[in-house]
Amino acid sequence: MRSAEATELAKKVEKEINDHLSLLELSKGKDVVAVLGNTGSGKSTTLNWLARKKLVVGPRKKILLEDESDPTAMAIGNKCEAMTKYPCSITIDGLLFFDLPGFRDTGGMSCDLINSAFIKGILENANSVRVVFFAGQDEVTGSRGELLKKLLDGVEALFDKESKMLNESSVLIITKSEQ
Repeated sequence: MRSAEATELAKKVEKEINDHLSLLELSKGKDVVAVLGNTGSGKSTTLNWLARKKLVVGPRKKILLEDESDPTAMAIGNKCEAMTKYPCSITIDGLLFFDLPGFRDTGGMSCDLINSAFIKGILENANSVRVVFFAGQDEVTGSRGELLKKLLDGVEALFDKESKMLNESSVLIITKSEQ
């Protein structure tokens, strides 16, 4: 990447963060559950289910919100694009969950950098964090788990390798199983 392109990219990331600083304040001093995974891994769908939102099976067995206009629900992608552009939060049974934008976002490198900045800021502002990783069965079984490895490498790159949050406070959920 040329210097001019890198400078332009840095300006774009900085503008997005500054335009949405309130998102970083949501986790300040709170105990949170951070939901991370590649785009399309089922993060938003699962949070809607946990929040007792009415879900229906649509065409090609896609799970959809019955009321897609519900402002308290997490948008669910039903195409090949990411639906979670910015971090969203929802309180479920007293726990603050963050539905974080997916890695390998369909918006390209600038979106990945913006997503990483939001994720890092939200998690660093929190009092405590539990991380729930989501991966579709195909991410685990296909290509010897290469997509899952890339997800974990991406998260590890945001934090110290010795981070207690990743080593002691995380869980992996496999979705979209054919079993």
